[in-house]
Amino acid sequence: MKNQSMKICMFAILTFVLVWFLQHEGVNATRGMQQRGGSRLLKETFYPRYGETFPNALPYRKTSTIFNVLSFGAKGDGTSDDTKAFEGAWLAACKLEASTMVVPKGSVFLIKPISFSGPNCESNIVFQLDGTIIAPKRSGSWESGLLQWLEFTKLNGITIRGSGVIDGQGSGWWSESSGTKPTALRFYGSSDVTVTGITIQNSQQTHLKFDNCQSVQVFGVTVSSPGDSPNTDGIHLQNSQDVTIHSTKLACGDDCVSIQTGCSGVNIQNVDCGPGHGISIGSLGKDNTRACVSNITVRDTKIHDTMTGVRIKTWQVINS
Repeated sequence: MKNQSMKICMFAILTFVLVWFLQHEGVNATRGMQQRGGSRLLKETFYPRYGETFPNALPYRKTSTIFNVLSFGAKGDGTSDDTKAFEGAWLAACKLEASTMVVPKGSVFLIKPISFSGPNCESNIVFQLDGTIIAPKRSGSWESGLLQWLEFTKLNGITIRGSGVIDGQGSGWWSESSGTKPTALRFYGSSDVTVTGITIQNSQQTHLKFDNCQSVQVFGVTVSSPGDSPNTDGIHLQNSQDVTIHSTKLACGDDCVSIQTGCSGVNIQNVDCGPGHGISIGSLGKDNTRACVSNITVRDTKIHDTMTGVRIKTWQVINS
């Protein structure tokens, strides 16, 4: 009986010690996580160096994973060439998954044609655009035959967000009736792409293009150029699947949305289109080629001051 009592007592003591240990270590672990900035309870973090508050859409964010272009030598005065600084910030951000490249508000950055490219970049990079990016005006700064100004290629989980502006300063191009003109912002061969909050204006030609992309979200975006600016499509899609465009204002000199061959699963909703040429599928079938487009939905959309509403454009088949 005595031995039985001692066993019960020892069991109770061991149980108490085990419970205390788990609780104590659990509290310490939680505190350590909070001190390291790893707690999911943190709803937002303020970084004085950048003067920005980043929301909880990016959990576990540390200051070492934020790369401000000013820290890489950008001047942000609207006249100095800041291309190299942007390239440096991107190369640093590219090496870390879920990193953020910051273009801060209150500054204007002059950027020559640039490619923010993979495929060796880590995934889920955020391009936080709160300042203004401007293109060089029509001059010798542009190489002959250049097809795009700002390009993001072969990336997985790329997000451009913020309250900033991309200004193509395209008026110098519009008077030219022929020749190649660049797209302001192009995504190529990328997946899980999000563009939100920004303004793209006065593009040299197309404002925003997605080519060979999958899983694209565009919302809260403003596109703006004069109604008589030539070939300045708002959003151009080709060979892209699973695309959603909503809560966006598209005012331009050509199609608000242009949907080309190879596109499927395109959902356009709650879009303000105009001025412009409306929302178009095509042109399809140029030079007797076979063109396939499927599952396109347009709903709850306001179309005003446009040449047409919603249309399908095809090339005439020529029998030789």
